[in-house]
Parts: sequence; C-alpha cells; structure tokens
Amino acid sequence: MAKLPKRDQRALEALALRRQNMTVVEIAKYLGLAERGAYRALSRGKELMRLASENFDGAFHLGETLDALLITEKKALERFERVDQESSVGVGYLNAAMGARKEILRLLQDCGAVFKMPVVVEDDISFLHPETRKEYLQLKIRDRQRRKEMEKENG
Repeated sequence: MAKLPKRDQRALEALALRRQNMTVVEIAKYLGLAERGAYRALSRGKELMRLASENFDGAFHLGETLDALLITEKKALERFERVDQESSVGVGYLNAAMGARKEILRLLQDCGAVFKMPVVVEDDISFLHPETRKEYLQLKIRDRQRRKEMEKENG
C-alpha cells in the first residue's frame, strides 16, 4: 500500500478523532495545530473520503480508515506515556486511544471480519465446541443478510 503524504495522514487522523466526538479545539491540541489548521485538516480529510468514494474500493477504503485509526491509537498511547498519566491530559490521551480501538473493532465487526461471540446463548448451549461456534457464526451471517434484505424492502 502506498504511503500517504504527511498532510493526508494528519487529515485522516483528524477525521478519525472527529468521529470520536472530539471538538475542533481538542483535535487541534492533539495534533499540535492551530484551530484553523485543524479545520483545514478536517476539510482535507472529508475531501479524501469524497475522492475515495468516487472510485470506491471497499477493501482499500477500509484499510486506509483502519490505518488512520491505528495511527491515532498508537500516537495517543505514546503521548499518554510521556505525560502525568493521572492528569486530565493523560486521561484525554487514554480516552482517544480507547476511542480509536473501539472504532477499529466496530469497523471490523461491520465488515464481518470480527464477530462478538457469546460464551453461552442459553443455559444449555455451550460454545466450547468449535463446530458449535462455526454454526453460530453461519447463523449470524444469515441473520445479517436477512436484515439487510428487509431494510432494502422497507427502504
């Protein structure tokens, strides 16, 4: 995968932070930008997403989004280690890392790469056997397909 220019990486990171409900001021502080620079980064991030959607390649788009979130998480954890971890700044960095991790998991679940697997659905159904887990996964996939079909019909 081609490496994005630093400006575009920052723009995608700003967009990922915005999706985690960070304010523009918080994004600016986090990325070390002026508030106006944060607005520009967000604008560039939106433009990159628009361009990506014109020639949509789902795997590429997902990969780029995951990459931006992983960078956000990594930087937040690095910065968390360098500050007083009990301060509000430390907590902010930790929250940003946790928010990025949550978004990564959500994206992976949405595309079907990861499923939440319960230990037990009912008292008498155990997920200790691999065949049971496989059948449950197939059931989840069919259920998701049916829900999508119903959404299209109810449109």
